[in-house]
Amino acid sequence: NNAGLSRGRTVAEGTYSDNSITLKTNLLAPFLLSKEFLPAMIRRNHGHIFNVASVSAYIPPPGLADYAASKAGLIAFHEDIS
Repeated sequence: NNAGLSRGRTVAEGTYSDNSITLKTNLLAPFLLSKEFLPAMIRRNHGHIFNVASVSAYIPPPGLADYAASKAGLIAFHEDIS
């Protein structure tokens, strides 16, 4: 899971559509993709899921709040399923 999309707009400048596409691409898509593969991995008692986040999850750059939040969410999600 190496999705990464950034619209590069501040919270005030970004539209609902900008925020939605960023969160869907960076967080929801890896979540749903993992959900599809987990049952077979659990049955086999084997498997690996790799999620690629960003240092932006820890140090959000100006104008990338939605991107940083989505990558922080991805880290939290990954920690939960590990």
